[in-house]
This record gives sequence, C-alpha cells and structure tokens, in this order.
Amino acid sequence: MAGGEAGRAPLAHLNDIRSERREQPPDGRSRVFRPRGRVRCCSQLLSFDRFYEAISSACNQSPDISPSKPVRPQLVNELPMVNIPLMPEFLSPPLSRDDVAPFILRAFAEDLPDITSEAIFDPAQRGRARFIAKAEGVFCGLILAETTFALLDATSSFRPVISDGDPVKPRDVIAEVEASVIALLSGERTALNFVQRASGIATATRRYVDAVAGTRAKIYDTRKTVPGLRLLDKFAVRCGGGENHRFGLHDMFLVKNNHIDAAGSITAALERIRAKRMTQQIMVEVRDLGELDEALSQAPDFILLDNMSIETMAEAVRRTGGRIPLEASGGVTLQTIRAIAETGVERISLGSLTHSVTGLDISMRVE
Repeated sequence: MAGGEAGRAPLAHLNDIRSERREQPPDGRSRVFRPRGRVRCCSQLLSFDRFYEAISSACNQSPDISPSKPVRPQLVNELPMVNIPLMPEFLSPPLSRDDVAPFILRAFAEDLPDITSEAIFDPAQRGRARFIAKAEGVFCGLILAETTFALLDATSSFRPVISDGDPVKPRDVIAEVEASVIALLSGERTALNFVQRASGIATATRRYVDAVAGTRAKIYDTRKTVPGLRLLDKFAVRCGGGENHRFGLHDMFLVKNNHIDAAGSITAALERIRAKRMTQQIMVEVRDLGELDEALSQAPDFILLDNMSIETMAEAVRRTGGRIPLEASGGVTLQTIRAIAETGVERISLGSLTHSVTGLDISMRVE
C-alpha cells in the first residue's frame, strides 16, 4: 500500500480540469499536467449537464440524482411542456475542449502516473510527434487528441493537417503535436484510444452512407453506445456523414414492442403518451403490416419497421404513401442496405455503427 501511495504522490498538484489556472514554473519549463484523485462521475459530463440545466431552469429546481432514485429529469408530472434540446442542435458547433475534457480525465485517472517516462526524461525536455494513418478510412477526433496533450502540458501546441470527417489513407499525416517528452509519452495511448475508436465509427458510417447514395434514405445511429461515451460515439457518426437518433430516453418517445405488449395496443400506448401533453416527437415500432395499419391510424411522427423483409418493407412504404417517415431497423448489413434503401424508406438505423466498432489503425510517432 505504501509503495502504491508513493507512486501516486506526483499527481497531487493537478487542480480541477475546468480551472484555467495553470501556473508555469519560475524557470519557464513546461509542467506535466496530471489528475489529482478521481474524476467525479456523470454529473461532470457536460453532455448531461446541458440537459439538466435546461430542465432545472424550467422547473425552478435542481434535478434529484440521489443514489436511491433514477438519474432522470424530474419534470414528467410537474411540467409537461418542456422543450429538451435534440441531437442535431446539440452537436453543433463541433465539440470543444470543455466537452471532451471529462472523458480524458477519466482515462488519466486509470492510467497515470507514467512512472517509466518520468524516470527516464527530464520535464524540460521537449519533443514533437505526428499522428499517422496506417489504414484507409475517415478520421475523427482532433479535439480529443489536442485536449489530451493540452491537459498534460499547458505549453503544448497542436497543428492539425486534416479536418474531422476527411478521408485518410496509409502514411497520411493527420496532425502534429509539440510538448514535453513526458507529456507526449504519457498521453499517447489515451489519445490513440479515443481517435482510433472515433475514426472507426466514422469510417463504418461513411461506408453505409456511400452504400445508399442516390436513394432518399439517411443513415442513423442508435443508443447502443459505450456507457459514458455516447457524446463521442454520436459525434463520430456525424463525422462519417450519418445522422443521430435519440441522444437518450428523454428526447423522443419510442414505443417499442414491449411497451405495446404491456399497454395492450399501439393505440392505448399513444393515448397515454398524448395525455401527458409533452412536446417530444413520437416514434412507433411495428413488427408487421397489421401493426403498421394501426400505427398509421394514430399518426405518430415516425414509424420504425422492425426486422421486416424487403418485400414487407416495400409494401409498408406503399401503404404509408409518404404520410409518415419510415425507418428500417434490424439485421441491416452492407450487403442488404442498398435493397432496404431502394424500398423507399427515409431512415435506416444501425446499432452496429457504435456497438461493434473496429478502430481505425492510427499511430503516433515521437521524434
């Protein structure tokens, strides 16, 4: 125990991530920036803070996130007419340092201190590194790499060579960073973990977007994201040319088969939802043409066609006649997506974009 505590002693000088008070040593040398203690939990994530702030302001109360109660907006019965920001607005403008810093600090808490680099190199020693693509794909995550080194070394400089969403091929230089050697080596794996995952999602998304080019269908993600990384996963989908579905359970009603079965029917479920007089849009999932006809009679904002055959989807499109946007979901692959899009559906959602990620091969070479 004593040895472990001693090994973590160098972490003690790092203040809260949101503080800009990064004092420089009197000799002008760079100082490696390391986390002190543990990062606070989800309440620190700005993605959720923004929702809670909007809700709390409307309700004139603080959200209750005590351990004994579910973490959710406390407005369902008290204030039914609250508008919660939807995902397209939420990811515009692009992510900032403040958006991604909590994720990176959490990674630092797992990883640092880097006893190897600190034992070998002097804090004053400077270095330069390049991020280089080793495979063909779509890059995403400049702000993640930049912020990683800015947190470790306030004097670091980061120069992107390409932009998020740009295609890359092997040996392409993505970005250059200059910082203390300790910061470069300590942050290498954290930065690569984030950008490889984000770029893998963006690359997969672009393949599906390209596969439906020329049809009316757009590609959407789902909530099948890594817990705690939804903001980053959905941002990567946007970089790949895709669209975002719900950010969370709170920003759209999605009536799925379990809701329908428990409520007794689509009609019963929608009657209860509409009685709440809330402003979020409504999507209904249907499993067959009978449920489609019932959903059409209730005129929701969207209808999701769950695991239907190509022939059944085409009939659903014919019956709907453009009155309500249709979304296809379930069993979608690169081999089937073109045929699905050609049925005339407006939306196709894929959980595989974020739950089965193959990271894009990217390296960081220190000079």
